[in-house]
Amino acid sequence: MDLKIGERFVMETGSSDFSKTPRRLGEPAPAHRWPHRPGQALIALPKADAAKRTNIELFDAIVQRTSVRAYSDEPLSLEDLAYLLFCTQGIIKPIFFHTDTTHRTAPSAGARHPLETVLYVRRVAGLAPGLYRYDPYEHALLAEPFNQNGFEEKWAAGMASNRFEKNAAVSFVWAAVPERVTWHHAQRGYRNLFVEAGHLGQNLYLAAQSIGCGACTLNVFEDAILNELCGLDGYKTFAVYAACVGKLSNERETK
Repeated sequence: MDLKIGERFVMETGSSDFSKTPRRLGEPAPAHRWPHRPGQALIALPKADAAKRTNIELFDAIVQRTSVRAYSDEPLSLEDLAYLLFCTQGIIKPIFFHTDTTHRTAPSAGARHPLETVLYVRRVAGLAPGLYRYDPYEHALLAEPFNQNGFEEKWAAGMASNRFEKNAAVSFVWAAVPERVTWHHAQRGYRNLFVEAGHLGQNLYLAAQSIGCGACTLNVFEDAILNELCGLDGYKTFAVYAACVGKLSNERETK
């Protein structure tokens, strides 16, 4: 059969025979977290429950969930950002499942948690504009190399010039580390990367509503540009999903 690439992906990741996975062959598990660079600044975040939240019921949040594409110029508070990060990837408790791992706010097959969060911050009170990475183990931000000269134009190109993204207070990029899941699920683990990105995206939508924010997830971006800007190599680590967040505007464009 002359299969297209998407069709081959489905067929070639279809096996559920895990008898010869790296885990079953006794290979050591890959690290659960990205390492810190020497001297990298660590910025502690407020406690996850410090954000000012509404009393919206879960049912109402689900029914009212919508993609918001217009944001006010009001900055997020650092408490807001800490809350959104915890709701998407926060650690609830350590657990043991084949290896030491974690139970988090979003599910992950085999508790492998193969996604990392990179942020482009434009407007967060008390936080300089720039690139950051979230460390859920420390509930802290790591400042990434950032050259503001020309960055906004490059970022817009990476985000496929989605016009609404340009006014987001914060843009999220979820980066995949596939070796974490292929160790446990072999090539089928690649499916987990995209499924689990959806878990994080939905958590972000619901959490944003409870703090007076709007969110919109993005699956259309220029991989090569975004990977380069986020310090990803494009195959061992690569962007799988993105999202914009900002305070609600009176001129809401939703879907």
